[in-house]
Amino acid sequence: MRLTKQSGYAVRIVVHCALAQGELSRIADIAEAYDITKNNIAKTVPVLVRNGIIEGVRGRNGGIRLARPPAEISVGEIVRAIESTAVEAENFGGEKAGSKAGKTAPINRMLDDALEAFVSVLDQHSIEDMMPKAGKSKTLAFAAAPETASARRSKPIPRKRHTRKGTRPGTSM
Repeated sequence: MRLTKQSGYAVRIVVHCALAQGELSRIADIAEAYDITKNNIAKTVPVLVRNGIIEGVRGRNGGIRLARPPAEISVGEIVRAIESTAVEAENFGGEKAGSKAGKTAPINRMLDDALEAFVSVLDQHSIEDMMPKAGKSKTLAFAAAPETASARRSKPIPRKRHTRKGTRPGTSM
């Protein structure tokens, strides 16, 4: 099974809030820490808030924080909140997509079971499991951005040399 990038972003957002230990986290800080666009975070945060995973505080000094302790938030809960959990094979066995018979087709029941088995494994792991243990760095291997956006902009962009067909660079016609 393949998850969307939004699920990865959601897990990173929740882990960041867990590492903040109750302090408010700002979207701009999360975006910079994990090299995620503010738009992607702004799209993900309301879903996490609606599902009671994080809570938002409005205002000038606002931000987001965990709604519950990290040990009570499972990775599966985050994935369920972000991902569509209804799997349906369309036009299977000659049935019209969306018909009652199509929704109860054996293949769709199997796909639903497989998805539930996948997410149930994620339910066995909490956000606390993903946090570094005492004495270790407060950054996670998957979360550390290799470089900041400003560092990327300062590097020169190598340019390809365009030539006409049959000529070599540096020669004239």
